[in-house]
Amino acid sequence: MQTTSSPTSNSSARCPAFKSRRAYQRLAIGPTLRFPGPVASKKLTDGQAKDILRRWPRRGDKLWASPTGSGFWMRAQPRDLGEAGPTPTIRLPGATLFKTQPDGMWVFVDSAHFADVVCIEVCGTNQNLNDKRSRYSAAVRSLVLHLPLKWLLAEVAIQGRGTKTRWEAMRTLPHKPVADAVVPIRYARVLYALPNSLYLDWSREGVAGGHEYFCRHSSLDSYSSQKMQEFLRRLSTASHFLTTPGR
Repeated sequence: MQTTSSPTSNSSARCPAFKSRRAYQRLAIGPTLRFPGPVASKKLTDGQAKDILRRWPRRGDKLWASPTGSGFWMRAQPRDLGEAGPTPTIRLPGATLFKTQPDGMWVFVDSAHFADVVCIEVCGTNQNLNDKRSRYSAAVRSLVLHLPLKWLLAEVAIQGRGTKTRWEAMRTLPHKPVADAVVPIRYARVLYALPNSLYLDWSREGVAGGHEYFCRHSSLDSYSSQKMQEFLRRLSTASHFLTTPGR
């Protein structure tokens, strides 16, 4: 009595073009699905957002040029991993208890004359967005930047240049500080990062103030992309001028 084998029991005999049974089975099942790597989150946790912001440059003068022609912008928030002690905050003049500590903040400090700040606030809900917007309202016209002495004297890694204390890395302070610095804020811009769904709704109905900018949570991790770089340059003081200021 002659028996017949199942299609998979002798695939190489029935399909001599295939060198193995596994190759034949792959054809029978269909193409192997290949999934891309992790995609940008549509809703970030506070910790995820700060991890992303820590990957943005600590110091720079290319994206946002020095308003005075020399010196660097420095990241003030979020704090470095493992760093202890106080970090810079935004306050009303004379206030000690009530202060704002943005999720992300880059500062340019011109000695004791003024400070320019770019803040990044990562919002999770509409209520959270409204609360954070109120902190930077145009009605609040007088704000100061508080720079703790310990933060200024802390050493940080500078790409290609070893380590420097923050006040030295800024290259805008003429002398080593001996106390906390409180500097009036001259220019402030705020980027609000919203969950993708909230961004879609808010962009349809909301009206941004002159100091406000908005992006999706999923865009926060695209710092190096050309589109994001062009967008972030709009937060610079120089973006208000047709030509390079002073030239």
